[in-house]
Amino acid sequence: MPPLTAHAQTLLGTWTLTSYLAVARPHPTTTTSSSSSTNNPNGQVLYPLGPHPRGILIFTPNGFMSAHVMQPGAPPIDSPSPLTGPDDQLATAMRHNLAYAGFYSLEAVDCDEERFLLKEGGVVWEG
Repeated sequence: MPPLTAHAQTLLGTWTLTSYLAVARPHPTTTTSSSSSTNNPNGQVLYPLGPHPRGILIFTPNGFMSAHVMQPGAPPIDSPSPLTGPDDQLATAMRHNLAYAGFYSLEAVDCDEERFLLKEGGVVWEG
């Protein structure tokens, strides 16, 4: 694995998540009308875990990261163990959580020295 850039070196350690957003970019072959809900010239800004997510991110010197983020407000599970609760309650609770571990890289955004895009190493959703 190549050495981390100077910018990646500044990420090393443990961080508390303060915001989480995604930008849904329109497909290049689609046209957007003036009534589009896009509120960003590059696409629609979405908040997948609501306006006040919580989480922790860990970045290591060897280029790996771990992230666990959640949307507060998941309903309680009627069970002393989260592994034995009713399926519908477990499904609802799990929709409030997202975890990832793997390698990462940084890319400059539009040649801007202050803004970088964090790229994960390719999440594969199975099932």
